[in-house]
Amino acid sequence: MAFLNLHQINSRTFGVAAPRWQRTALTVHLMVTLCYLAGCGGNGKPQGSVHGTVTFQGQPVTQGTVLLFSRKTGQNFAGPVGTDGRFTITDAVDAGDYVAMVQPPMATAAPGSPEVSKPKEYANIPRKYHSDTTSNLTAVVKTGKNDIKLELLP
Repeated sequence: MAFLNLHQINSRTFGVAAPRWQRTALTVHLMVTLCYLAGCGGNGKPQGSVHGTVTFQGQPVTQGTVLLFSRKTGQNFAGPVGTDGRFTITDAVDAGDYVAMVQPPMATAAPGSPEVSKPKEYANIPRKYHSDTTSNLTAVVKTGKNDIKLELLP
């Protein structure tokens, strides 16, 4: 395997001698490019993209938020559920095992009334899926694309 010798970048390469700072800049650029091509995320851990569907008794859940929580690291990732039951987590998710939760949309307060900070009751998202301690849903995220299917039961 041949390695690029940056000290050989000289008049033969560009027609003029390349200053040391240009060789250093090229080295840094090559290292960043190689890390990107190897799939390194911002934190250096293997990561994947996550999308999927949420259904309740075979029908799409049309509101809410999917949350993935890692009991090992304490990290969590979230993505909104669309009207077709599909969700996408826009952040890169660290590879690993997660507890999956589905939270209903938050209730909105009427103008002039005190703020409401609890979720609305939503019949298609049973309460047990709101918390990591009661949800029995799990998701395994691997490097690359992940299509996760979450089936909620009564």
